[in-house]
Amino acid sequence: MVEEAGKTVRDMAKVLKLQLESKLGRTLQMKEPIMHWLIRWAAMARSRFQLISFRKTAYQPPKGRPCNVEVVQFGEYIWYRKAPTTGPNIAMEPKCGEGLWLGQ
Repeated sequence: MVEEAGKTVRDMAKVLKLQLESKLGRTLQMKEPIMHWLIRWAAMARSRFQLISFRKTAYQPPKGRPCNVEVVQFGEYIWYRKAPTTGPNIAMEPKCGEGLWLGQ
């Protein structure tokens, strides 16, 4: 089972890598920092979203509920809400920022 899970994560990482390379228009090397995030997200996505048995994911039995988080395509530019801060002139500061989504 462990070997099969490793193979599944490898295959999912390949798909994510190919998708990201087509979006960027260049080849990614394994030594690039984003590859660590890509492999980590491939493993997390497998445990949270792939149906294992009886229409349940690996996430469900320990938690008792399905994973209901919102996700977007790996490497997508997103708007995110910044953590609240305090201090003078906060009212005129933007509350959102632009970033790159690399998983949770």
